[in-house]
Amino acid sequence: MKHFIHCPTAPTTRFARNTCQRRRKPTGRPATRAFCCRKHRVNLPTTCWTEIGDECVSNFRMAFTWPPELVSQLPEGPELVSELTRLIQSARTSIDLYFYNINSNREFVLARSLHEMVAKRGVSMRIFCNKRSEARQMFDTFRNRDTNILAYYWDVPANKMSKFHVKAIVVDERRFYLGSANMSVTAMSASAECGLFGTDPHIAAQLGRYVQLFIESGSLVGIE
Repeated sequence: MKHFIHCPTAPTTRFARNTCQRRRKPTGRPATRAFCCRKHRVNLPTTCWTEIGDECVSNFRMAFTWPPELVSQLPEGPELVSELTRLIQSARTSIDLYFYNINSNREFVLARSLHEMVAKRGVSMRIFCNKRSEARQMFDTFRNRDTNILAYYWDVPANKMSKFHVKAIVVDERRFYLGSANMSVTAMSASAECGLFGTDPHIAAQLGRYVQLFIESGSLVGIE
């Protein structure tokens, strides 16, 4: 795999090919600054871009909700709920859910996909959310003797304004979603939301370490 950065002068639907270069530090490790040409410099990790064939393409992509008010002016990019469903259904070993609000009703398309992955494939799942009641609901909904389910809720009684407000999904410790939307019907059908999807085990691990700090400090409490 080769790492590149998109050239700002290239058309929006294409990537610079002749001017793309890979730069490395003397140590041979991937540089944190990559150059597509001498004129343009972008301070981004070089893992953002991958060469497929003769073209450079992004490992990251955006998706959006399409509320009724935008029917006549749809934004560019795939539909958020479809991309979230695809991400969940790609799971082989594990799914980590990080949400302020989570809907576990099987009538909800995302919850239905979770049920399928946990029940049919035996995928393990960790749930991190804001309220104890929702953590308990998710735990009781998905738990059975054949499943590995852990659920945590935010508990900071010293500060009533404090919330667990992360919105993310990590699948198989590699693929991820980071965005504005909660896992709810309202977010998927009525609100303006967007999210970033990608594959990067380092980003996935960062998020895991982040919540682990709160577990160890007692801010995230497990359901038993």
